Amino acid sequence: MTKPHDFKTKAIIVRKTKCGEADRILSLLTPDLGLIQGFAKSVRKTKSKLSGHLELLCYSEVSLARGKAIDTITGSQTIQSFLNIRNSLQLSAMAFYACELAYHFSPEEAANPAMFQLLLSTLEELDNGSQPELCLKYFEINLLASSGYKPELRECANCHKKLQATINYYSPESGGVICPNCRNTQIGMPVSVNTVKVLRYIQENSFSSICRLKINREILSELELAIRANIRFVLEKEPKALFWLDSLRLADL
Repeated sequence: MTKPHDFKTKAIIVRKTKCGEADRILSLLTPDLGLIQGFAKSVRKTKSKLSGHLELLCYSEVSLARGKAIDTITGSQTIQSFLNIRNSLQLSAMAFYACELAYHFSPEEAANPAMFQLLLSTLEELDNGSQPELCLKYFEINLLASSGYKPELRECANCHKKLQATINYYSPESGGVICPNCRNTQIGMPVSVNTVKVLRYIQENSFSSICRLKINREILSELELAIRANIRFVLEKEPKALFWLDSLRLADL
């Protein structure tokens, strides 16, 4: 989509970077333009009228003027600020993690409405506070799918035979779950029958259905190990926000 000289777009602020003494460069995830960058002049000054509308996690309507190297933000109005997330360290860490992943998985200026809606729905569900751990798993699995990395969960990702109700193995290198026979030639971590069932359910159902799931800590741990390994394999690095998220979890033990 070609941008006019002056334009407005709905956007979620997924990253902010200091620039100079009072400016910022913001990364905005939009429904129609994909990931775009915006220069926010003097936004770090206490008297800035824009600062409250351009915070990380904000869902805002943003006005921009097209520039040669980077667009300049000329106005912004908050649509949703997700106050419940901001008032919880745990939810904030989850939301920052989701925004970081959305940033890394979104190519610049390539529209991906599904990615935008997935992040927005995730922030709304986290703000509601219902099943935040499962909400994050839903986001991660569907993030992979909307980015072209949908894991194969119904047949072996290597030999393509139907998976049997036994201990199988999750292999990011192979693109999903592999059977015991293929594990001899492929790297994979063990996943139980119930964990594979939960993975399929999350991949194939809506947020509202996922929130009704009741799963134990063992399955949740298996889900987390498998999905994190998949994301790390695709990004070729560990998301930075995970360090804060994990440190908060350890503090609660």
